Amino acid sequence: MAIININYTFKNKKLLETALTHISLAKEKNIESNQRLEFLGDSILSYVIASKLYELHPEFTEGNLTE
Repeated sequence: MAIININYTFKNKKLLETALTHISLAKEKNIESNQRLEFLGDSILSYVIASKLYELHPEFTEGNLTE
């Protein structure tokens, strides 16, 4: 596997480790998985998309926006 240098130094190495830890490994090692961070990321992404749709389509009803 090749190592890719992204030229960034993470300030919180524990957070990075958690972000990269799948639930299956977390259960095996009894450590925190990335699931809570995934939930947070999904929520932020949903907000951004909903806000943009709301802004771009003032003619849409709630039902249209939900679709």
